[in-house]
Amino acid sequence: MDNLNVFVIYLTLFRLSIIAAGIISVVLGYRLFIKGVFPGGGTPQSPGGHSVDAEVAGAKFKLLNAAPGTCFALFGAIILVAMFVTGGPEGTFELPAKGDRKVTLRGDDFDDSTSQSKRALDYLEQGDTDKAREAVVDALESLSPHFNDFAWVLLKTSPESTKALWLAEIAVDTAPRNPNYLHTLAEVQYHNGNKEEALQTLEKAQAIAPSYSEQLEKWRTALTDNN
Repeated sequence: MDNLNVFVIYLTLFRLSIIAAGIISVVLGYRLFIKGVFPGGGTPQSPGGHSVDAEVAGAKFKLLNAAPGTCFALFGAIILVAMFVTGGPEGTFELPAKGDRKVTLRGDDFDDSTSQSKRALDYLEQGDTDKAREAVVDALESLSPHFNDFAWVLLKTSPESTKALWLAEIAVDTAPRNPNYLHTLAEVQYHNGNKEEALQTLEKAQAIAPSYSEQLEKWRTALTDNN
């Protein structure tokens, strides 16, 4: 089973489990609330337990032993609201062929990109080209991590594919000072035979992230030996 299928199953189970927990908490809270207020099947409990007194426009009422049920129901409601506010879950997967390379997926990324593309088309239909262009740029920025990951996967599985170069270039164009994106582009260029261009790209990555210094020296030595 590939990572995408695993993530879809994980996302589905995550959503269902949170919804189930919220609904169960609300239902049990409601039952506790009713039991605390009407323990005798409709007859209010005699004073002595926990109670809440209130008066509205001259009308007085009292809730007896309602606190546990109320808190339980509020807890369930908070769970449901939090799920929709915080967005989808996130999954990080390691590629079997490259242990130090990871792909991160979020459950709301694809929904966001879909809404952004629709917003861009709506702006375009309305004649607002500036906002349409901004929506496209926002969508590309949110998708750039995926472009970079997809380029790396294609590089490791289909080195001859031109799509890896295309995806890596889009990621770098979106975030030109991201050393991880620059490194991916350099690797793709190097494996495609553009070694001088790859060296220049890796130099940019190394200037931002010195951790690429060792690899840069190896590439420089290899390029010098070949010449």
